[in-house]
Amino acid sequence: MIKGNNASIVVAILRWHYVVHAPFLDLKIGDYPVCNELQIQPVLSFQRAAGVGYYFLPPNQVFKSKALMKRIVVITRAKFWLQGAGFWARSREMLKFLSRQARVMVIYMGPLRRRDISLVRQFEGPIKFIWIGQPGKDEVPEIYWKAQFEKISGRLPEAETYFIDQISNSFMLDVLPYETWEGQARPRFIVDMHDLVSARTIKHQRYKIQEQFPLSTDEERQILDRYDAVICIQQNEFNQVVQWIGESKCLLVPHPLEPRPQLIREKARNIGFVASRWHANVNGLNRFIKKVWPRLAERGVYLHLYGFIAERFKETSDPQIVPNGYCWDLHRCYEHMDIMINPVFYGAGLKIKSVEAMAHGLPLVTTEEGASGLEHLDGSALLIARSDQQFANLLIELIDDKARRERLAQQAINYVTDHLSEQHCFTPLEKFLNT
Repeated sequence: MIKGNNASIVVAILRWHYVVHAPFLDLKIGDYPVCNELQIQPVLSFQRAAGVGYYFLPPNQVFKSKALMKRIVVITRAKFWLQGAGFWARSREMLKFLSRQARVMVIYMGPLRRRDISLVRQFEGPIKFIWIGQPGKDEVPEIYWKAQFEKISGRLPEAETYFIDQISNSFMLDVLPYETWEGQARPRFIVDMHDLVSARTIKHQRYKIQEQFPLSTDEERQILDRYDAVICIQQNEFNQVVQWIGESKCLLVPHPLEPRPQLIREKARNIGFVASRWHANVNGLNRFIKKVWPRLAERGVYLHLYGFIAERFKETSDPQIVPNGYCWDLHRCYEHMDIMINPVFYGAGLKIKSVEAMAHGLPLVTTEEGASGLEHLDGSALLIARSDQQFANLLIELIDDKARRERLAQQAINYVTDHLSEQHCFTPLEKFLNT
């Protein structure tokens, strides 16, 4: 029985090849629905543990011929089952790849709602999922996550590789097993950085933005030294990390995308921005609306906002700014757009919203920050605005020039096809996992 905030949530620690059936009831802790006892096949056993989570495979996905495959444990805070944030998309593609290479168990640290359960079950890759978050808690101290993991660690299958998703989760290295198993090498530890956090910290300080996970260059380098492999998402950051820890431990793994070219219309009327509510997106869009948009509004075009960022602008009085909101099917957002923007002016890493726009064959105008790692494509596959005035000028030129929009779109598709295919992006990681 679940009672208030002292609820005990079932943890089922299962063998790798079984499917768990877990209907969820209308029970709540605070504003968050939670599960009652898991309804699982009688042949399986399960144990209770206070305040941990549950464990299941997506339906109809049973491991077959994977008996000899290695196991990878992925530790993440990303809601990889959702659209709407670049780092979620990155984690999703990484998990899809890893699940084709090994038996993958995901340890998820974060809030989970009833709707999320259904979406995790629909995930494309055959993964196992353990939730160790506390309902209703978005920000939880590191010591909590360590304690939660230690509650279940003794009952987890041994894994050859532990994969930390984002460097900010590196504190979990303190509770992962470093010892050597009998007759086997010790586990290997990999981190997908997503961003170079020390560089992001410096940029945030410049704009007086509070960094959630601040790191100095020395601190970040010391953390990366603890790993057997470090994954960088773009060339600039890869070059920096190589200087710190050497090339042998660094893997350049760009974000893979499938080309989905869109129709280039005769008249460009719809400018689009797809983004999360992250402060860099909000501040960038506020600046764009204040300093760039007035010149564009005169041309009778519309600015469409998709994703969680739309919530921050839903009270706008401008009829030409349309806060469409969250879109379950990201590709449908792009179908209605003629030109995409990415107005962020601080941050780090690769801006996945930028390469997603390119993958959809739409002309993109962005800032130097929005094109980080893609600067060499300026003028061919995207356009970089280095001032507010230039941002407006470039957009006006594209509105008036269909041929240029077509050229940019085609070059963007060519780049994605040649450089962002799954095979091209994941080959370095695949080689590492197979050595």
